[in-house]
Amino acid sequence: ILQLCRNDSLMIGRESFSVDRITPDDGGCSYIRLRREGAGNVRAGGYYEGA
Repeated sequence: ILQLCRNDSLMIGRESFSVDRITPDDGGCSYIRLRREGAGNVRAGGYYEGA
């Protein structure tokens, strides 16, 4: 997870997802928001993007 960045692609089962947002690590916990590939526009702002 340390190398996971925004817009990376992941396969979960047979579905493809893109990393939409990653929250900052607050001492052991981060939230990763995924979106299905090809769905809508990339939304920006408010979350840590890891780069």
